[in-house]
Amino acid sequence: MVAVLDAVPMPEKDRTEIVHVEYMETRYPKYMAYETKVGKKEKYQAILADFKEMREKLFDPATGLVYDFYEVGKEAVLEDKKFKSESAGYYLMGIIDTMFEVAQEIFEQYKAYEEMFKEAVKGILRYYNEEEGVFHKYILTKKDMDAEGKEEENPVDVEATAMIGYAIWKGCRMRALLSEKYDPIAARLLDSVKEIVSEKNTSELEIFYEEILGLMQETTGKPWKE
Repeated sequence: MVAVLDAVPMPEKDRTEIVHVEYMETRYPKYMAYETKVGKKEKYQAILADFKEMREKLFDPATGLVYDFYEVGKEAVLEDKKFKSESAGYYLMGIIDTMFEVAQEIFEQYKAYEEMFKEAVKGILRYYNEEEGVFHKYILTKKDMDAEGKEEENPVDVEATAMIGYAIWKGCRMRALLSEKYDPIAARLLDSVKEIVSEKNTSELEIFYEEILGLMQETTGKPWKE
């Protein structure tokens, strides 16, 4: 939940801007929180219009995966020529954390974000291996696997695994996802992250994991309608 002091008004759109997928998480929950708590919901439609544009540009329906960025008016780009789980994590978190700030009575807005979120969850889970319980840096499509797919060149991405696990967990708490089906997946991902963070014992991972735990704590503090 974004506090009132942390909420910021949405600026006028810059048509020359390069839009990175992480903006969905780092900027838009704050914009939505401002509109809900301060701005009288005046820019709800503008924020949703941006999300629809970002979905059209960044989400690839054919693979169910997410591009890294795009320049307004141009095609989206994969920085390393492969889809990354990190980008999927930012995309999912951006949608669910922004949706979290929407006033619950604005049903049409809530449903629009929910549809984008569910679409992306189904997309990323095409590539989820339950036995591993993690996501790797690159999400290898069949085309990538046929070309190379060498495991040593595709390490586990702990932060992306945490982001995806958190987003699915939050989607269940907000009743955007069926808990019976998706909660076990979220639990497996987050348990894997906890184990890896404990094993590696690095300050960077521990700080990131604490941030995810903080977001989870904030989520449980807001009631959602049955």
